[in-house]
Amino acid sequence: MLRVNLFQLKPGMKLAQPVYNADGVLLLAQGTELSKQEIERLLSYGVRWVYIEGYDTPGELIVDIISQQTRTDAIRTLKNLIFAVAKKELVPGGYREILDKVVEKILGELRESRDKCVKMLDIRTLDSYTYAHSVNVCLLSLLVGLAMNFTEEELKVLGLAALLHDIGKMMVPKEILEKEAPLDEEEREEVEQHPYFGYRLVLEDPQMNPVIAEIIYQHHERYDGSGYPRGLKGKEILLPASIVVLPMSMTP
Repeated sequence: MLRVNLFQLKPGMKLAQPVYNADGVLLLAQGTELSKQEIERLLSYGVRWVYIEGYDTPGELIVDIISQQTRTDAIRTLKNLIFAVAKKELVPGGYREILDKVVEKILGELRESRDKCVKMLDIRTLDSYTYAHSVNVCLLSLLVGLAMNFTEEELKVLGLAALLHDIGKMMVPKEILEKEAPLDEEEREEVEQHPYFGYRLVLEDPQMNPVIAEIIYQHHERYDGSGYPRGLKGKEILLPASIVVLPMSMTP
C-alpha cells in the first residue's frame, strides 16, 4: 500500500486502510472507492494523508508496524486524558488502567512484527496533535526497549512515560505553544518548564510509578549537559529517559 497526500488523490482510488478523525470516529472504511465528494470531505476534516491500494500511484510505500486501529485508539485515549487533566477532572493516574491496556496492546503488536525494519515504520500520522506525536514516541521507545530486552515492567514504565512525556505542555499558554514567530527569552523559558510541569502532575498521583514522573522530567536532558530544565548529563540521566529522547527528533 502507499501513503498518498490528499492533494494527489483522484476519484476511483481505493483505501487500503480505514480513515479516522482525531476523535477516533470512522470517516471512511477500508476498501472505499473514493469519490470527489469523499476527498473533499477528508480535506474538510484536516486529513492530510491516506493509505491507497496499488503501487502505480505517486506516494510513499508504507508498511506500518502496528494497526491503524491500535494507533487511533491510543491517540484518542491520550487526547481524552489530556483534556480531562486540563479540566482538572482527574490526574493522570485516573487513567492508569486504560493507559496500561494501550501500552499492552502496542507491545503485543510490536512483538508480532518486530522483525520488520524500523525504517519501514510510519512514524508520521494524519494529524499534528501533541498526543499523536506522543504515540509515535511511545512506539519507537518500546522498539528500543524490546531490542534491549527490557523486562515486562520496565517496558510498561517506558511506554507510559513516553505516552505522557509532553503532558506538561498543557500548562504552557497556548499562545506561546502556537506562536509562529521566534520565541523571546521569557517565552522560551516558559516552554522549557513543561518537563517539570509534567513531572509534578504525574508525581502527585500515588497510582503512578515515581520513575515515570522522573523520566518525564528528564526527557529533554542531553548526555553532554546541554538539555533542560536541569542541565543533567551523563549517568545523571536515567536510561529510559535517554531512550525517550531518541525518537523525539524523528517525529513531528
